[in-house]
Amino acid sequence: IVIVTILLFYSYIPLFFYNQAQQYLSPETLDIDSAIKKRELSAKLSINPFTKNMIYNNVAILNFRIKNYEGADIARKNAIRIINNQDFITTLLISKGYSKNRNYDEAIKILINKKNQETDYKNKMVLNDLLSNVYMDAKAYSLAFNSINEALRIYNAHQQQIPFPCG
Repeated sequence: IVIVTILLFYSYIPLFFYNQAQQYLSPETLDIDSAIKKRELSAKLSINPFTKNMIYNNVAILNFRIKNYEGADIARKNAIRIINNQDFITTLLISKGYSKNRNYDEAIKILINKKNQETDYKNKMVLNDLLSNVYMDAKAYSLAFNSINEALRIYNAHQQQIPFPCG
């Protein structure tokens, strides 16, 4: 029971630093560099691999926000070293960050990985649409054409359940 108590107490330490980082992200005290440092500390102290992955992905997004592409890439690699997956919105934000930095290969790899794991047809449609945009930016026109056609195939198969997406 002592070990369980210690582990329970210890699990709140990363949460403490994560919440401290949140204070730096409020509009009144916006300090993204400090938020990144607190989130990185939180990730390092976390013993839960899912939490660690989520925090490192969040650090990557914050780094993209301040155009620290090297820091974003390091955080992203830390996240995928633990678990090579993230939630849907995080996938969109991280792939967009890589795409804005013209690292199309990494953006494509992230979107394809998520698309292959995705089971929700609406999310697959969105991922195909975004993938076609990245392919267009990378001047891979035939791949862009294939991706947008896949998005349209999904739409046609489920058009009764979903409205047509606006690009």
